[in-house]
Amino acid sequence: MNIINQFSWQRLGLFIKSDLVMNASKIFTFGLTIFVILFIYGLISLNGLRADNFHSGAFALLLFFGGLWLTSRAFADLHDQERSRNFLLLPASNLEKLLGRLLLTTFGYVVGIILIFYIVSLLVAGFTWLVLGETTVIFQPIHKNIIHSFVNYILLQSMFFLGSICFKSSNFNKTILCLCGLALGVFLVEAITFGVFLRANFLDGWQVLMLYGTKIQLIFTIMVPPCAWLVAYLRLCESEV
Repeated sequence: MNIINQFSWQRLGLFIKSDLVMNASKIFTFGLTIFVILFIYGLISLNGLRADNFHSGAFALLLFFGGLWLTSRAFADLHDQERSRNFLLLPASNLEKLLGRLLLTTFGYVVGIILIFYIVSLLVAGFTWLVLGETTVIFQPIHKNIIHSFVNYILLQSMFFLGSICFKSSNFNKTILCLCGLALGVFLVEAITFGVFLRANFLDGWQVLMLYGTKIQLIFTIMVPPCAWLVAYLRLCESEV
């Protein structure tokens, strides 16, 4: 058996380190841009910073828009003619490559923006206390809204992660179109099921969905990410053929 096809935690760590080193300038530029924007916005929105839900709302906005866009670009080198050969020849198995990019676009990105939010909130709090003699809310990572946003992010991120491998260009836009098509399909299935087979109207069906919405969301949250990651792995293996 080819040793490169055997999973190795050491190779996984080296692959992640290589990705971070090669994209260090981009990561620094992105992080610095977010840091400056949040700091300036924090200074001009002091009233909002006194509200408990300010940080969680801003965090969710950055988490979804920034994280999903970065995720859609996770395998850009795989679809680039000049870089695809180098990516495929990297001394790492397909599973290690997949896990490396997955960890970077999930926990890596989340930890990064948590650190930025926390540092910015400390600086804004210190500035307002020294200049205005007032206090502001410090960002709390362990908050139910933050955790809820993270769980929802993992659900959506898994589909954008799959799209980053399946689509060769415009990954972000094509994934959104697919999700819209999926939502339309669910809507049509519901309309047909309740309207034709159960002889009920759409509002009755919607009430049923609202009644069991939490359970349905829980099932989707548990089932969708592993399935999407599995399909992504299979697609990545096909790219070597």
